[in-house]
Amino acid sequence: MEKKFAYSESELRSNAKNILDLLLPYRIWLLIGEMGSGKTTLVNAVARELEESSEVSSPSYTIVNEYVFKENQYHILKIFHLDLYRLKGLEEAIDAGIEEILLSDNRCIIEWPHIVLPLLQNESMAEIYIEMGINENRLYTIKTKEL
Repeated sequence: MEKKFAYSESELRSNAKNILDLLLPYRIWLLIGEMGSGKTTLVNAVARELEESSEVSSPSYTIVNEYVFKENQYHILKIFHLDLYRLKGLEEAIDAGIEEILLSDNRCIIEWPHIVLPLLQNESMAEIYIEMGINENRLYTIKTKEL
């Protein structure tokens, strides 16, 4: 499946439910886009839809953020948000404990996922491509991989 759409930041917040509905069948969500394209903004919109009241931040320095949610209509109680930008390779990701997180039953949202793709060969996943559009809009393309 491939879906394309464009949203401004305010439209993204009000359309997070639609995006979440598309992503819900997939445990692994790969965020692909240039620095500053809005990857963390998307995660923030999804977290707010799941009733996270605090601001979501990029895990650039911590590598992993864990968000725990109350019971919600999506039955998502925990999401791991990984930012692998600073990692130099697969071995470093494994040493940092990323493999354990990826093998858990929890949802994982991964920024800069290319490093861990070898660990995801047997996963159905959604790839979310984010590009800068005109007038502050972001262009989103969601591609899904079924097993």
